[in-house]
Amino acid sequence: MKLLSKPWRREKRQNEFERWLTAQLNDLESGIEIEPPWVIYAGQEPWWGGWRQGFSEGWYLQVWRPFWKRLSEEEQLAYVNKWETPQEWREYLLDPDRWFGQSKNGV
Repeated sequence: MKLLSKPWRREKRQNEFERWLTAQLNDLESGIEIEPPWVIYAGQEPWWGGWRQGFSEGWYLQVWRPFWKRLSEEEQLAYVNKWETPQEWREYLLDPDRWFGQSKNGV
């Protein structure tokens, strides 16, 4: 038995996401602090494939990345300390060369 697609469910989810994303973009534009990815998408590591597809990709690229990039190094450190950042996220955000090349610490 083939399950029938319910496009109205997909559309409803899309509309809810668009409203939420619009609110997030408004917060970003207003300078309001954005919740981190490990809170918005609890349990997902920096290397999670969802960051490159679907709703999570849209949020990550349009909201989170611009928010993170506008913070100074001091603000980034304060942010990860405030939000009780998991170790893998802390390393990914504060020492990205460790993930993409040589570490700042030479490790």
